[in-house]
Amino acid sequence: MVIRVTVEFRVDSGRATRGISLTGLLDQVEAWEVYAREVEGHSPAHASQAARWVRSWLRHAREHATPDTCVAWLRDMTRKAALRPQTSRNRASACRRFCGWLVVQGVLDANPWASVPMPRGRARQGADAFTDEQVASLIAQAERMATEGRKPSDRASAANRANLYRFLSLT
Repeated sequence: MVIRVTVEFRVDSGRATRGISLTGLLDQVEAWEVYAREVEGHSPAHASQAARWVRSWLRHAREHATPDTCVAWLRDMTRKAALRPQTSRNRASACRRFCGWLVVQGVLDANPWASVPMPRGRARQGADAFTDEQVASLIAQAERMATEGRKPSDRASAANRANLYRFLSLT
Protein backbone atom coordinates (compact mmCIF):
# COMPACT_ATOMS: atom_id res chain seq x y z
CA MET A 1 0.00 0.00 0.00
CA VAL A 2 1.39 3.39 -1.02
CA ILE A 3 0.40 6.46 0.97
CA ARG A 4 1.08 9.84 -0.56
CA VAL A 5 1.23 12.90 1.65
CA THR A 6 0.89 16.41 0.27
CA VAL A 7 2.08 19.31 2.37
CA GLU A 8 0.55 22.76 2.00
CA PHE A 9 2.94 25.67 2.32
CA ARG A 10 1.73 29.08 3.44
CA VAL A 11 3.38 32.29 4.45
CA ASP A 12 0.98 33.47 7.13
CA SER A 13 -1.50 31.17 8.81
CA GLY A 14 -3.64 34.19 9.74
CA ARG A 15 -4.58 35.12 6.20
CA ALA A 16 -5.62 33.09 3.20
CA THR A 17 -2.89 32.68 0.61
CA ARG A 18 -2.47 30.57 -2.44
CA GLY A 19 0.56 29.05 -0.78
CA ILE A 20 4.17 29.38 -1.77
CA SER A 21 6.42 27.13 -3.74
CA LEU A 22 9.34 25.39 -2.13
CA THR A 23 11.69 27.87 -3.73
CA GLY A 24 9.87 30.55 -1.72
CA LEU A 25 11.07 28.75 1.40
CA LEU A 26 14.69 29.49 0.54
CA ASP A 27 14.27 32.81 2.37
CA GLN A 28 13.25 30.86 5.48
CA VAL A 29 16.53 28.91 5.46
CA GLU A 30 18.56 31.96 6.47
CA ALA A 31 16.25 32.62 9.45
CA TRP A 32 16.51 28.96 10.46
CA GLU A 33 20.29 29.13 10.21
CA VAL A 34 20.31 32.06 12.65
CA TYR A 35 17.95 30.11 14.94
CA ALA A 36 20.27 27.08 14.82
CA ARG A 37 23.23 29.20 15.87
CA GLU A 38 21.63 31.43 18.46
CA VAL A 39 18.97 29.22 20.03
CA GLU A 40 20.15 25.66 19.46
CA GLY A 41 23.80 26.58 20.01
CA HIS A 42 25.26 25.12 16.81
CA SER A 43 28.57 26.47 15.61
CA PRO A 44 28.45 28.86 12.66
CA ALA A 45 30.13 26.26 10.44
CA HIS A 46 27.66 23.54 11.48
CA ALA A 47 24.62 25.79 10.96
CA SER A 48 25.92 26.99 7.60
CA GLN A 49 26.55 23.44 6.40
CA ALA A 50 23.07 22.32 7.49
CA ALA A 51 21.56 25.31 5.67
CA ARG A 52 23.42 24.30 2.47
CA TRP A 53 21.93 20.80 2.71
CA VAL A 54 18.43 22.22 3.23
CA ARG A 55 18.82 24.52 0.22
CA SER A 56 20.00 21.57 -1.85
CA TRP A 57 16.90 19.58 -0.84
CA LEU A 58 14.57 22.52 -1.58
CA ARG A 59 16.06 22.96 -5.05
CA HIS A 60 15.76 19.24 -5.70
CA ALA A 61 12.16 19.00 -4.48
CA ARG A 62 11.05 21.89 -6.72
CA GLU A 63 7.28 22.20 -6.29
CA HIS A 64 6.23 19.48 -3.84
CA ALA A 65 7.57 18.46 -0.46
CA THR A 66 6.45 14.92 0.11
CA PRO A 67 8.18 11.97 1.72
CA ASP A 68 8.74 10.69 -1.82
CA THR A 69 10.69 13.81 -2.81
CA CYS A 70 12.70 13.57 0.41
CA VAL A 71 13.65 9.97 -0.33
CA ALA A 72 14.42 10.84 -3.97
CA TRP A 73 16.79 13.60 -2.83
CA LEU A 74 18.60 11.26 -0.45
CA ARG A 75 18.86 8.59 -3.16
CA ASP A 76 20.12 11.00 -5.82
CA MET A 77 22.57 12.67 -3.45
CA THR A 78 23.96 9.30 -2.36
CA ARG A 79 24.32 8.07 -5.93
CA LYS A 80 26.21 11.17 -7.03
CA ALA A 81 28.73 11.21 -4.21
CA ALA A 82 28.71 7.63 -2.82
CA LEU A 83 28.07 9.00 0.66
CA ARG A 84 28.39 7.04 3.85
CA PRO A 85 25.14 6.32 5.69
CA GLN A 86 26.11 8.65 8.56
CA THR A 87 26.55 11.54 6.13
CA SER A 88 23.15 10.86 4.60
CA ARG A 89 21.64 10.72 8.10
CA ASN A 90 23.21 14.07 8.98
CA ARG A 91 21.81 15.71 5.86
CA ALA A 92 18.35 14.22 6.31
CA SER A 93 18.40 15.25 9.97
CA ALA A 94 19.12 18.87 9.01
CA CYS A 95 16.16 18.86 6.61
CA ARG A 96 13.94 17.22 9.21
CA ARG A 97 14.90 19.86 11.81
CA PHE A 98 14.28 22.65 9.30
CA CYS A 99 10.81 21.37 8.44
CA GLY A 100 10.04 20.84 12.13
CA TRP A 101 11.01 24.47 12.74
CA LEU A 102 8.69 25.53 9.89
CA VAL A 103 5.84 23.59 11.51
CA VAL A 104 6.45 25.41 14.81
CA GLN A 105 6.57 28.73 12.94
CA GLY A 106 3.20 27.95 11.33
CA VAL A 107 4.59 27.87 7.80
CA LEU A 108 4.02 24.12 7.36
CA ASP A 109 1.09 22.03 8.48
CA ALA A 110 3.18 18.85 8.65
CA ASN A 111 6.81 17.80 8.40
CA PRO A 112 7.38 15.81 5.19
CA TRP A 113 10.53 14.29 6.71
CA ALA A 114 8.68 12.84 9.72
CA SER A 115 7.90 9.56 7.98
CA VAL A 116 11.14 9.25 5.99
CA PRO A 117 13.32 6.44 7.34
CA MET A 118 16.87 7.46 8.03
CA PRO A 119 19.68 5.60 6.25
CA ARG A 120 21.01 2.76 8.37
CA GLY A 121 24.24 0.87 8.71
CA ARG A 122 27.84 1.89 8.58
CA ALA A 123 30.04 2.00 5.56
CA ARG A 124 33.45 0.41 5.67
CA GLN A 125 33.27 -1.17 9.08
CA GLY A 126 36.76 -1.69 10.36
CA ALA A 127 38.56 -4.96 10.56
CA ASP A 128 38.53 -6.96 13.77
CA ALA A 129 40.67 -5.53 16.53
CA PHE A 130 42.83 -8.66 16.47
CA THR A 131 43.36 -11.30 13.81
CA ASP A 132 42.82 -14.96 14.68
CA GLU A 133 46.59 -15.45 14.85
CA GLN A 134 46.97 -12.55 17.26
CA VAL A 135 44.22 -13.93 19.50
CA ALA A 136 45.87 -17.37 19.46
CA SER A 137 49.17 -15.74 20.40
CA LEU A 138 47.51 -13.90 23.33
CA ILE A 139 45.96 -17.12 24.59
CA ALA A 140 49.27 -19.02 24.23
CA GLN A 141 51.15 -16.31 26.11
CA ALA A 142 48.57 -16.28 28.91
CA GLU A 143 48.71 -20.10 29.17
CA ARG A 144 52.50 -19.99 29.29
CA MET A 145 52.33 -17.43 32.12
CA ALA A 146 49.76 -19.63 33.88
CA THR A 147 52.31 -22.46 34.11
CA GLU A 148 55.57 -20.51 34.31
CA GLY A 149 54.58 -17.47 36.41
CA ARG A 150 56.73 -16.60 39.41
CA LYS A 151 53.97 -16.22 41.97
CA PRO A 152 50.81 -18.24 42.43
CA SER A 153 48.73 -15.06 42.05
CA ASP A 154 50.39 -14.31 38.67
CA ARG A 155 49.69 -17.88 37.49
CA ALA A 156 46.04 -17.66 38.57
CA SER A 157 45.61 -14.28 36.92
CA ALA A 158 47.18 -15.56 33.69
CA ALA A 159 44.90 -18.63 33.68
CA ASN A 160 41.88 -16.35 34.08
CA ARG A 161 43.13 -14.15 31.25
CA ALA A 162 43.56 -17.15 28.95
CA ASN A 163 39.97 -18.22 29.65
CA LEU A 164 38.75 -14.67 29.10
CA TYR A 165 40.58 -14.41 25.75
CA ARG A 166 39.05 -17.73 24.65
CA PHE A 167 35.58 -16.56 25.66
CA LEU A 168 35.94 -13.19 23.93
CA SER A 169 37.24 -14.76 20.74
CA LEU A 170 34.08 -16.88 20.53
CA THR A 171 31.64 -14.02 21.05
